[in-house]
Amino acid sequence: MFGLNLKDRLRSLNRQRLYARDLNKPCFSHPDGFIFSGGDKVMAKGAHEPFQSDLVRKILKEVQLFANIGAHHGYYSCLALSLNTDTVAYEPEKTNILILEKHINANDFNNQFTLHPCAVGSQSGELILYGGGDTGSLLSNFNSIKYQQQTVAVVTLDDTLSLGEKKALCLIDVEGFEHEVLKGASRILSNKIKPYWIMEVLRTNMQGDFNTEFENVFGLMQSHGYCAWAIDESANQLVPFTYDAALKVKNGELKTNVSNFLFTECDDDLAQRL
Repeated sequence: MFGLNLKDRLRSLNRQRLYARDLNKPCFSHPDGFIFSGGDKVMAKGAHEPFQSDLVRKILKEVQLFANIGAHHGYYSCLALSLNTDTVAYEPEKTNILILEKHINANDFNNQFTLHPCAVGSQSGELILYGGGDTGSLLSNFNSIKYQQQTVAVVTLDDTLSLGEKKALCLIDVEGFEHEVLKGASRILSNKIKPYWIMEVLRTNMQGDFNTEFENVFGLMQSHGYCAWAIDESANQLVPFTYDAALKVKNGELKTNVSNFLFTECDDDLAQRL
């Protein structure tokens, strides 16, 4: 930390203190049926995004494999494993990995769980992870925490995730890097049995600048035969969201507060059944 000014040193020390606190929190029975540690609101209500969590729970009953890209502390991984769904998780941040492993071990979920302690992108290699916690990003302009950086390994989904004949749900939460993740998943997107996807697609970075890849995510998914549904947490409903709508958001012609989206094949009636 010798290159940091006093303000950044204090921020870094405080974040390290918070990480140590999270790592040492005891585990308790979670409302969703597994053992977990977290804030009082999470423990009392179950999830930060209850409507999305309910959607994930329902979709997990229809798939045989769950891929958790940007697993953070493992809430969704534990949810899938509690429903006896084989789970593959990707998480690059060191402290998050330790907390995730704590939760997996506390539930004795290891037999159905595979962890890749790395980030996911369009090609294998190494990149800088900016920030940490639940807002770490591989995009330097997406996270304002410049003083907190670490070099992380990067893999592609095509190289590390084998679907075979299994129906899968892939959940992506990578703070603005989702288009790069998808660029490294062309084989999976073209799989005979296409997975469902739930994806956080952020409109802006932490400084309020527009995500230049926003509409490209929807365009890429559309090119592989997918239709998108906005997960409206406030209204508890799925709303069709087209590539044209994404372009209108980019051009300022349409406003939306939704950042999480469900992608299904356009001839699949999953959204109507949920």
